Parts: sequence; structure tokens; C-alpha cells
Amino acid sequence: MTNERLIELLETQLTLEKESARALRKEMKDIDHPGIKILFEICAADSTKHASMVQMLLDTLKKEKPSREQAEEKTYLSTWKQRNQGLEAIKHHIERENKMIELIKDEIVATDDKTQKTILKHIIEDEKRHHRILKEEIWKF
Repeated sequence: MTNERLIELLETQLTLEKESARALRKEMKDIDHPGIKILFEICAADSTKHASMVQMLLDTLKKEKPSREQAEEKTYLSTWKQRNQGLEAIKHHIERENKMIELIKDEIVATDDKTQKTILKHIIEDEKRHHRILKEEIWKF
């Protein structure tokens, strides 16, 4: 697939993701049921997140190669420092998420309500998915 075709597809997806988030947030205003309302909120947040990710891909694909002067400005040392700062931030984020996961496990045990358990289990699965992405895809532990 050519870059032009991929850019075209991503631009279409970006539009749809943004429209989806806007529509869900608009619909939420007329819904009083807390379960449905939170479901719409989650879906809208996911669409917003996906739009940000697609925008990043588009920016990367559309980015022109830097001039020689721009390339020379970005030294290996500054890039290495930014990488290390990012990895430290990820490490701390994972530590915080581990604490959240343990807390949520305790909350699941503490409640007998099936709906509460389902929601808490969903949150744990999100946190575990974040860990997989951060550990396996971004930073190999």
C-alpha cells in the first residue's frame, strides 16, 4: 500500500473517530441511566484516544525529512536523555498502575454487587492491557 493511500485511510478514520466522540457526548446529555451514560463516556474517550493515535500516525507519515541543519541540532545525547526520561516516566506509571490493580482486586473481593465487580474487572483488564503495551511494545523489560 502506498503512503498516499494509507494517509487517505487514516484521514477518513480520524474524521470518523472525532465524529463518533462528538455524537456520543451529545447523546449522553439526554440519558439519565448511569450505566448507559458511563458506557457512552467510555466509548467517547476511546474514540478520542484513537483519534490522537491516528493523528500521530498521520503527522509521522506527512512529516518531511529534516534539513541537514535540523538533523545536526538533535544530538545523540539529547535524544538519549529524552529516551531515558520517557522510560523513567513509564516505569513510575507502571508502578502506580500496579498499586491500582492491587487496590481494585481488593475492591472486587469487598463487593457482592455483580455490576460493580464487572466494572472493576473491566478497569483491571484495561490496566493489564496498558502494561502489556508499555512493557512488550514500548519498553522491553
